[in-house]
Amino acid sequence: EKREVVIAIVVVLVVAAYGGFLYSKYSETIAIEHSYNSDGWRYFYNDDPQLAIDEFSTYSPDNNYHALTGLGWSHYYLREYEKSIEYFEMATALDMPDDFALRGLGRGYYQLYARDVPFDPNDDLFIKSEKAFLKAIEMKPDNVDALSILGRLYLNKARSSTEEYQIKSENTLQAALDFDPSNVKVQHSLALAKMLGDLRFRQVEANATEIIGMYKKLSEKNQSPEAFARIAWVELRSGNIDQAKQYYEDSLQIEESFRAMQGIGLSLLAEKKYVQAIDYFKILLEEYPGSPQVMRGLGLAYRLHGDLASAQQVFEKTISMEDRYVHGYLNLAYIYFKQGKAAQAKEMLDK
Repeated sequence: EKREVVIAIVVVLVVAAYGGFLYSKYSETIAIEHSYNSDGWRYFYNDDPQLAIDEFSTYSPDNNYHALTGLGWSHYYLREYEKSIEYFEMATALDMPDDFALRGLGRGYYQLYARDVPFDPNDDLFIKSEKAFLKAIEMKPDNVDALSILGRLYLNKARSSTEEYQIKSENTLQAALDFDPSNVKVQHSLALAKMLGDLRFRQVEANATEIIGMYKKLSEKNQSPEAFARIAWVELRSGNIDQAKQYYEDSLQIEESFRAMQGIGLSLLAEKKYVQAIDYFKILLEEYPGSPQVMRGLGLAYRLHGDLASAQQVFEKTISMEDRYVHGYLNLAYIYFKQGKAAQAKEMLDK
């Protein structure tokens, strides 16, 4: 009996020693992983995703959730969405109790879906994005980031679908706002969703007064240049050009944002000051070379001024740089039609 007790004690000591050895090796591995992960995230949060990718890749990331997630987010911010999805898929397959990779996966599919909506809505991309966000929300019901992007996903779906998705969009964004009432980006998205809902489905003019009121509260509370620019956009769509210009200028006094600078050019177009608009968009294009939005403004200014040849050059250059920019094709179709080139106009519409 004593012999059996001694043997049992020896076995326990051996197992404990081996367990201690394994734990020390595990701790060493985790320490190495943590070191690489920490450096990778440091580069990522310092706005250097390429260095972050190099660092995350230093340690074999195949079974390293944090490295895979870091690689996914780094590629995402480089706008390499297909590559980011590969890493997010690998990270989520590890079944960690964390929503960070799921949100990245949802965002990656969302970006690809939103890009394709004007041309060929891809329901598979929509389904995969929605699934990732819903799983993230199931894991964390107050997940404002997942709720807000899911709301925008539904808003994009409503462009080629029924009012059901418009309602889903507004309800989802409202849920995000309920969890974080001071979130300016969600407030902007909800206001935009309501306005587009009015225009698309409710067959009434957008309730500009209500929407402007919401943005004014935001601008007074946060001095948000984005809020001023949004107010200006609503005023411009409502035909209130002078008010729009004032809000764009208020926005620019706080920050020289692209939205407000582009808005000044659009205001010139609305005032039919086409020569001034041409000069303005040329200057803006120097600051934002290759911007499809600026090139569209310049092309429109030429077109409305009657210079179809210059407008054609601008829009042809636009679609050569961004072959999914739908406004370029539509404007070229109009120009070709006016020039009597019916076959070319049809080709642009088909594209």
